[in-house]
Amino acid sequence: MPHPIHRSSKICARIALFVAAAAAVAGPGRAWGEGIPAGEGQVVAWGLDTVGQGSVPKEAQEGVSAVAAGAFHNLALKQGCVLAWGQNSDGQTDVPAEARAGVSAIAAGANHSLALKGGRVIAWGQNTSGQGKVPKEALEGVTAIAAGDTHSLALKGGKVLVWGSNLSGILKVPSELKSGVTAIAAGQWHGLALKGGRVIEWGSLRVPADDPQKNPDGLKQDAAHLVPEEARAGVSSIVANLSVSMALKNGRLIAWKHEPLVLPAEAQSGISIVAAGSSHYLAVRAGKVLAWGDNKHGQTTVPPAALSGVIAIAGGFGHSLALTVKQ
Repeated sequence: MPHPIHRSSKICARIALFVAAAAAVAGPGRAWGEGIPAGEGQVVAWGLDTVGQGSVPKEAQEGVSAVAAGAFHNLALKQGCVLAWGQNSDGQTDVPAEARAGVSAIAAGANHSLALKGGRVIAWGQNTSGQGKVPKEALEGVTAIAAGDTHSLALKGGKVLVWGSNLSGILKVPSELKSGVTAIAAGQWHGLALKGGRVIEWGSLRVPADDPQKNPDGLKQDAAHLVPEEARAGVSSIVANLSVSMALKNGRLIAWKHEPLVLPAEAQSGISIVAAGSSHYLAVRAGKVLAWGDNKHGQTTVPPAALSGVIAIAGGFGHSLALTVKQ
């Protein structure tokens, strides 16, 4: 049974109708706001559906341009307006008024949400570790965002900004990430950055380094030296999940944890997009979703609707999302 979309997102639907009408008058091309393409995408969801995260509300069944998945909640971008549904334990689906128009990018953490509007980061939801308290530096000039378990990342002028929990050392950004960075990604306790085609990693790949009960072997800030040699040049995109890092290089997927991981043969070429849930992985090849890893909730059992025309993907704790376009 579909989970009712949050009330604020119904406002998005009305805004979208207004924008669509304006675009029709102006002619084809880009919708106004942040220069977002007038998408024709439909969200497809599968896997765990305990709180509606595995269902798709009517408003997200057309015109969506981006998707993001938190642990148990989802975000979608429609004509610059953020739609949100699923678990709302910490207000992560209570989309603020300022995120209902002009948004250009979205990101979902475990229980918090981020949006980028006119270079300014907007955050809502859980803020137990400061992950939802946007620093002054991230209120303008930001070009990309990412959200981890209890931390948030932003990219500004090639420099990585981080705020939230520092239990894993994630706030100690390497000096080489103060300039020249072109992409960022957030895992549960670690971060990834792409600079000159090279992947740079920092933080911890396990639980908080300062918690001896959860981390008896004392693993601290070990991520930096784990990047495999093949991911140190020529990489085009990056993604991370709980403790695994992934990079896309010439259509081939590279993945590692404390050592390189063995991947399905079909993920070795022709890959255009990658994403990861908590313990499962997604990729797009020739418009088709490939999925592997944990399938306890059916999150890697790809439905027919996600076998063609896919332009974006996202993974949550036990569910998966795809954005498809009409063929």
